[in-house]
Amino acid sequence: MPRETLPLTCLLLTGLLSCALAAPAQSLAGDAPRPGSAADLVRKVKGTKSAAKRAAIVKEIEGLGKKAEGALLGSWKRVDERTAVDLLLLVERLRTESAREDLIKATRHRNLVVRRTAAAGLGGYPHPATEKALFRLVRDREDDVALSAIDAIRTLESKTTFKPLLRALRRYDDDPQGRRFKRLLSVAQGLLASTHDPEIVRTICRLAAMEEGQHQAAILGILEVGETKVCPPILREVLKEFVEGEDYEGPGFEEPLRDATTAEGLRPVTPAFARVAIKGLGLARDQASSQTLIAALSHSSAEVRYSALQFLHLTLPKGPKAMTAEAPQAFPVVRRKAIKAVMTRLTDRSTGVRQRAYVWLKRETKQKKLPPTFAAWKGWYETYFGDQEEWEYE
Repeated sequence: MPRETLPLTCLLLTGLLSCALAAPAQSLAGDAPRPGSAADLVRKVKGTKSAAKRAAIVKEIEGLGKKAEGALLGSWKRVDERTAVDLLLLVERLRTESAREDLIKATRHRNLVVRRTAAAGLGGYPHPATEKALFRLVRDREDDVALSAIDAIRTLESKTTFKPLLRALRRYDDDPQGRRFKRLLSVAQGLLASTHDPEIVRTICRLAAMEEGQHQAAILGILEVGETKVCPPILREVLKEFVEGEDYEGPGFEEPLRDATTAEGLRPVTPAFARVAIKGLGLARDQASSQTLIAALSHSSAEVRYSALQFLHLTLPKGPKAMTAEAPQAFPVVRRKAIKAVMTRLTDRSTGVRQRAYVWLKRETKQKKLPPTFAAWKGWYETYFGDQEEWEYE
């Protein structure tokens, strides 16, 4: 039948069919990224091997800002390690909710470098989902990934991370020298020092009261940071109880802790807890505790005596800038008592204590020529201070 005699309906159907068959080809042509667009630049990053050229392309993408979001999300999948890292760093800079979700997805990647990069990027995204992902990575089989996650938790500076931080510390406190434990401890200490939150201290003490030995000392170690507001009143009482023992008549550390049950769980105060108190008070430069640290110099525990020698000077008021022929009238009494107490350690036979006392005296009195003998320092002390009191020898 001649074409011109075909019914109008058939002609219309034929035209529609031709259009339908041509559509896929047109669609494919339309999907090609526009030159200079985010999608085009991402494609170039994936296909460029030259580091210099890649860096230039990455800079172009960065210049697009959030306009590049659609092209960047998920672009790190199914590419080589170097490309994935470059793209994830760009995703991190987006600072959008979708970018956070994309980084969390990347924390499950099989490649450890990709997981580590994603973990580091999440430090800029405060959110409960971020914290959950990072604490999952703390248990990652690779140390580098876990440490990157811990550093990101530090960056968040969120009070809500404290309880999971303590749980993580308990998981690794069998190895206090381990990298994860040390890093977690440092983050927990930093959070306490920056927030001055008394509830954090109470939580630490409650958990420590349920532990024994090394595990208890590991958790209490957070209090060594030198926090200046909420820790000193508690640590002063801890140290007084330890030094004075059964003769102690003060209020006890349950009063500033406001938790009698927890305080009882930490009694009797161990030498390890006393050392935590000494270091925490020293780093806090707590002058109110100096008399108790001086008393700790005579304690039966050599470890406690050594700790007191390490941190006592930080709690003392300043002495004179220059040593004159005799002590000035304004020489702080507590400093004078400290010098006298440290001198008695020159007769101490415990490992390291005597030498530490000698170093302490030379530094604090500026007397560098005297030998490390008690008699020599006693003679100098009586000449300098005019002190004729009786001395007790150990």
